[in-house]
Amino acid sequence: MLDQDNRYYLALRLAQSLSERYGNGLLLCGLFGSAMRGTDTPWSDLELFCVTDDPCPLKSASFIYHGIFVGVTVKKKGELERALSNPTMDWPVLMGILSVIEPLAGDGDLVTKWIETGESAPEERFRALLKRNLPKLVFESYGRIRSCEVRENENDLYPAVYEICFEMNRVICLLNRRWVTHDYHQGVVDACDFPLLPKGYAELAPALWRARGFSEVVPLAERLFNAYLVLLREAGLLPWDYRDPAELDELF
Repeated sequence: MLDQDNRYYLALRLAQSLSERYGNGLLLCGLFGSAMRGTDTPWSDLELFCVTDDPCPLKSASFIYHGIFVGVTVKKKGELERALSNPTMDWPVLMGILSVIEPLAGDGDLVTKWIETGESAPEERFRALLKRNLPKLVFESYGRIRSCEVRENENDLYPAVYEICFEMNRVICLLNRRWVTHDYHQGVVDACDFPLLPKGYAELAPALWRARGFSEVVPLAERLFNAYLVLLREAGLLPWDYRDPAELDELF
């Protein structure tokens, strides 16, 4: 295990080593996550985010160091800028990292430029992204919760709860063109201040995350899901619910 000082020293050591090895090809190497915030524990991981020019051979890597996970995520400059200006489902994750990253090597001024690139992406691109992906988000995980209820399968109930929370959080980020800077429960809470939310989200989503047993989970999931459908309908993004098999021919 590593204490805070040694974990931060390791981050500096890695950034310096990468900078020396890859030179100007390494545009940025920065620290994010709990080690950056100073809230890490001896069990916390260490996460670095690097951006390179396109010819640079540096690739993402992960390893164990003194019993902790260390992840080095590498994005090519062109790949990153395309994902920010023409959003992918990873847009909220990338913006969340860039908004909190502590540069350790490279040009920290580039971070501001990349954030501006992400913020200036046209709204219609977010809507197009959501239209392509909404059918496979939230609907399946909500159905899994209801299936667990019918089967009396509490073993799979809570993964489905977390799945619906994660997926709805991602949709909300893209719909609002905003991002969160935490994972898990705190990430759900972070989104509660967004302007476009399912009605009652600030109460329902955290409560669903904490709920235990079918008697708590199912009513909360139903209320949140129904409010989510209203939000999508009002935004003009509610996926079409096909009822005639013949209609499906036009999809393929």
